[in-house]
Amino acid sequence: MEREDLGANALSTLENDMVRAKQYFADVNAMDITLRHVKEYLDTFHGEASGNVRNRKTSFLEKIFDYAIDEGIMNENPAKKKLRDKKSKKIRKRLSFEKYKEIFAAAPKFLQVAMSLALQTTHAVNELSKIKYDIKKPKTGVCGCVWFDKPVFLPLASGECEAKVYGKLYIHRQKVEDEETSLVAIPIGEELKAIIDSSRDRVFSPYVVHRMPTRRSNGIAEGNDHLTQLTPQYISKEFSKVRDAIGAYDELQKDERPTFHEVRALSAHLFAEQNVDPQQRMAHKNAKTTEIYKEGHVEWVEVQHAEIKTA
Repeated sequence: MEREDLGANALSTLENDMVRAKQYFADVNAMDITLRHVKEYLDTFHGEASGNVRNRKTSFLEKIFDYAIDEGIMNENPAKKKLRDKKSKKIRKRLSFEKYKEIFAAAPKFLQVAMSLALQTTHAVNELSKIKYDIKKPKTGVCGCVWFDKPVFLPLASGECEAKVYGKLYIHRQKVEDEETSLVAIPIGEELKAIIDSSRDRVFSPYVVHRMPTRRSNGIAEGNDHLTQLTPQYISKEFSKVRDAIGAYDELQKDERPTFHEVRALSAHLFAEQNVDPQQRMAHKNAKTTEIYKEGHVEWVEVQHAEIKTA
């Protein structure tokens, strides 16, 4: 874990995989592990999984066997002999705006805030869970709001009249954090400000998406720095739980139903319908950059002001 420098999602997946590996290989001498064991392991724990998932789990075995070889307890890596399964096409259904509204109506407050932020920013749960109410200045590795002393007026990306902007929401996208375009500044207009204002409650938290933990809580979650901060996994699971509780997409198999991540795609679609290019906002690698703040050699991409009306 120290050498791989894993993010919260990858770490959680690794821990789950390690539990399975310990269970399966507990009575097998490391030197005796063969390709047959690899195939049986995959069939035991991932027999019904897609080819994509099975390939990832084969890569997991390949990784831990490499570490075992480095420790001198294995001589060869049998997972490298396993042919990869045929990749399956993505089958997950897109989230419609109508279903988004149904899930939103049934969601708890923290999930509504997260969904609203995702819709207005196009960003994923990894970034949304890290957005702070107030930061002094943009900083790599930090997501948060920098507020103006007084509002300014900026033209909307759609070409309509100018709109009031209260500050900038700076987001450092984790998935492409080493790319220049991963540093994004989004104007905080009326819609975003309303979401942020609505999230404030009696719970003291530096994070916009927050919740007071239950009495059963074991303290601050791994990867977090505050008791009220929610993990990306928790937010995603709650979305799926609400989705299934109201019967949205019950006609589909579970692995076909839209997840929280599909809010990002829905947002991009709705912005595109307004003739607003969502690439910059989404921090895609091939987005054109505009330098608005520079500290050392760090450049932030300022996106045009645009909003999605939900009412």
